[in-house]
Amino acid sequence: MFGKRGAQVKKIEEQPMCEYDIVQEGRLIKMVTRCKECGGAGGLDNQACLTGVLKALTEEENVDILTLAHFVERQYFGDAMVLLKKIVQVGSTLDQLSVRPPALMAPQPGEDASKVEARRKRGVNCPRCAYNPQILFPMLKSKLYRDIGEFYA
Repeated sequence: MFGKRGAQVKKIEEQPMCEYDIVQEGRLIKMVTRCKECGGAGGLDNQACLTGVLKALTEEENVDILTLAHFVERQYFGDAMVLLKKIVQVGSTLDQLSVRPPALMAPQPGEDASKVEARRKRGVNCPRCAYNPQILFPMLKSKLYRDIGEFYA
């Protein structure tokens, strides 16, 4: 799969989670990623780095400060952490929605009951439908974690 600029982009399932350490400094919990070890860019402007960090934040709750430890350390806190946590929260909601069973079509006003029953019997096609929750929501989460702009497009 290729991104907008022709660079190869991995699917979210293939993208590794960042390796990290958790450090407590007073009342603050700090996540320190090991960007040097993975060869990552060490910045959230890099799609692979953002995906790895979001996956790591999914595993850890209540992180107050994120430090990307590369040759130059970058720290994210305050409003930046609020935003990252909101993105992870949306991703978790998409995970929850993906386990829902496909809904059968509801009857339309004035529709004959036999047509409704026929549609319900054809519901076996739901696993292949692009609007099946098990297909739609993981795809949306992949787009969210890979490129937020693509998620909204």
